[in-house]
Amino acid sequence: MVLINNMQEERIKAISQQLKQLPEIIENDPDISWKPKHLWFKTNGWGYIDTKFAILENMSTLLTGNKYTFANKNMPGILGFCETGGVSFTKQNERTANLEHHVVPPTINRPFIESISNKISRISFENSERLMHSYGHTLQEMYMLKYGKFERYCDAVAYPKSTEQVIVYY
Repeated sequence: MVLINNMQEERIKAISQQLKQLPEIIENDPDISWKPKHLWFKTNGWGYIDTKFAILENMSTLLTGNKYTFANKNMPGILGFCETGGVSFTKQNERTANLEHHVVPPTINRPFIESISNKISRISFENSERLMHSYGHTLQEMYMLKYGKFERYCDAVAYPKSTEQVIVYY
């Protein structure tokens, strides 16, 4: 059981009120031709959503998806190679991929959001998108993503309108 003191409860209420006043996404470019990365990357670790190793009935392996050179090609020797190295394919990881419940509500700085909202392509407060941009892809971060909790999450994800907005000249 988690105990919440009065101060924490008031902060949660204040944050909830702020979130009700802002949309989850502020979209300035409705004809956007790209998808935010949380829609095509796995949220529980490395890789693309459509990519996984499938073990076929004949015990050969197939890499699904279309992002890699060996995608959708039969790889009959991979399973045996991995098993000689001590990797077992009989156990399944029981951990679910839905980790949004770990993401704390964002801190909303309304004057800042209002000052940049017309200068950028998109701002998102969605938990899944904030989660995706709150960690890297080191082994330690992948472990924390699956079995722990991060200390801090980004409050919003902002996308520039153009490359010029993010180029640094020396």
